[in-house]
Amino acid sequence: LSIDNSAFGLRGGDCSGVAVAGEQVFVTDYNGNRVLGFLSEITSESQNPEVVLGAPDLDTDTLMSNDFITNPAIATDGQSLVIGSGYDRALSLWREIPTESGTPPTVRIEEIDSSSDIVIHEGVLVVAGQLRSLKIWMELPFEGERPDYEFNGEIGSVEYERISGVALDDHYFYLADGTGQIHVWSELPTSGEEPLFSIELDGAEYDLQSDGTHLVVSSSSSTMIFEVATLAEDS
Repeated sequence: LSIDNSAFGLRGGDCSGVAVAGEQVFVTDYNGNRVLGFLSEITSESQNPEVVLGAPDLDTDTLMSNDFITNPAIATDGQSLVIGSGYDRALSLWREIPTESGTPPTVRIEEIDSSSDIVIHEGVLVVAGQLRSLKIWMELPFEGERPDYEFNGEIGSVEYERISGVALDDHYFYLADGTGQIHVWSELPTSGEEPLFSIELDGAEYDLQSDGTHLVVSSSSSTMIFEVATLAEDS
């Protein structure tokens, strides 16, 4: 017998498990932040659990209702805060940086893509997703606006399966494509412009940060610092 979980939204996860005690069955819904209990014998694929541990009922998502964010990618311009979830494909924005725990976001935008990296520079927001997406807002979307520009898997001749890092400053837009290449544009690509140049590095996934003077390129095994003013293909 298989149980159809669509009725109660079983989400599973890395640490899910099952415990059986006679006819009672308890299931760890790891990504749902709860334990589900079937107190009577399971006889139907559409049977719902009678007990929910960790939530008041089956319909309440305690992660969403308490503004919990899983696997976050974070960016700030010193005034506002943007956090993309690496799990539930949502983008949360605070107009002002929170000063208290549990402060709900000003706006939450659903179905963005699981964020791998985010950058804010002079009001421009760039969000890289784990599913090959790159989304650009020319202003922070506090009204829930959709992105002004969007790419999926390619920008001009640059093709990528995953973006591991993005950075933006007064000089360049940088994108690490997850294969060891860093592509550098003289301005934000909005219609598939070709990069100004690309830098080939050893390794694969790099995180990028720039303050306009230095570009920091880091991975799990190394950190490199480049001078932006002298950056070139052979840097």
